Amino acid sequence: MVDKKLSQFDEVSTGDVSYFPVLDGNTKNAKISGTKAMPWTNCITDIPQDIKLSLNNGTLTLLAGSKVYIPNGSGVFDVLNIQSDKTVNCSSTTGKTLIRIYPDQQPYGDTLVSSFYSGSDPSGITGMFYNTTTNKITYHQNGVSDGNICSLPIAEITVNNGQVTSIDKIFNGFGYIGRTVFALPGVKGLIPDGRNADGSLKNIEFTTTSVSTTTFIGTSDTTVFIKQNGSIGEGNSFFYDSVKNFTYYTPTSTGPEYACDFGKMRITSGVVSNFNPKPTFHAVEYSEFRAAKDDMVTLSTVQTISGKKAFGTQTFHYSNVFLKGDITLGSSSDVWGLQLQFQDTNGSRIGRIQPYAVNTSENFIGMWVNNATGTREEGIYVYSNGNTSAPTPQSVTDNSQKIVTTQWFNNKIKVVSALPANPVNGVFYFITD
Repeated sequence: MVDKKLSQFDEVSTGDVSYFPVLDGNTKNAKISGTKAMPWTNCITDIPQDIKLSLNNGTLTLLAGSKVYIPNGSGVFDVLNIQSDKTVNCSSTTGKTLIRIYPDQQPYGDTLVSSFYSGSDPSGITGMFYNTTTNKITYHQNGVSDGNICSLPIAEITVNNGQVTSIDKIFNGFGYIGRTVFALPGVKGLIPDGRNADGSLKNIEFTTTSVSTTTFIGTSDTTVFIKQNGSIGEGNSFFYDSVKNFTYYTPTSTGPEYACDFGKMRITSGVVSNFNPKPTFHAVEYSEFRAAKDDMVTLSTVQTISGKKAFGTQTFHYSNVFLKGDITLGSSSDVWGLQLQFQDTNGSRIGRIQPYAVNTSENFIGMWVNNATGTREEGIYVYSNGNTSAPTPQSVTDNSQKIVTTQWFNNKIKVVSALPANPVNGVFYFITD
């Protein structure tokens, strides 16, 4: 499948409407320009891939050609271009760490995420500290700096006794240190800007041109967003109104916040404990897109479903799916668990599958089929002790000896006194005495 970033699509204008057609895999030097009818919004469209890492048998290498930023005084961020491949020094550390680079181009991944701090007061801190007042990152021992400046973190990794087991996040475009989130130059995106007269989406395109940092004081999960001027904000009530095509800082906002949200984060014990920026928007070749019913869709992780969920008409084949319900096995009273219900297009219930806990020796899963009026019919039960039960079809027990009158049966089986001179192929002739 040909996979393209939004910035790799050429724009075509027809009157007042601009759009981006599907291109072949050989298209080069594509561009993205102003449009009043772009079919995407509130998204990151391009992130520079400045950080290049290679992991091989526990050894992590920062590759030549990478570019990092070193805070070096108020408003100053030195650009450090890595001239040759450098092995990341992880010492004998175990746990999640952040990688930092010194001016001599040596990278280190030997300090745990929880030992990176930020703010204006380093009192009592032991660890890497980003002083947001002086705009420098140095190692502190009980609040005293060693004076050796280093870069903004370039990646989050997991280390086991000095061996890197995984690269968890690469800070291309966005990253964090302590409770400070930063955006780097070259990030492109679309800020919602309402709708045109014909109802199509309007956007404000933005590109960050410098390093932007913001230090937060919240402690809960929050959305982080970036404004047209590159500054960063956050708010757990920040939301996107898809009808108006505007983003708002809170539901009670008097006007839109012209910004694009780029991820989620959480601060615990004074440092960022979870940071998940959005991936860049990607589009695919429509001609190579296939319906889900033609492929196998596999859900390989535990899935939790709560409340009423509506499913489409596609057919999914799945394996290893766990649906967590509110059932407790072995309950002294009857307890119904999660219900998987089937409805027709009119909303009438056709049937359902549901676990049922009666007591410690008689838990079962039942499947019921309903008639046209929605009345529950007999179902099939599978008990925890291995027993099963199901209704017996009436046709199996009917011994009324009624004569068979169907046209198919009478055409295929003939009762005769003698074999015809020209028997029909495929017909059974029953000759009486």
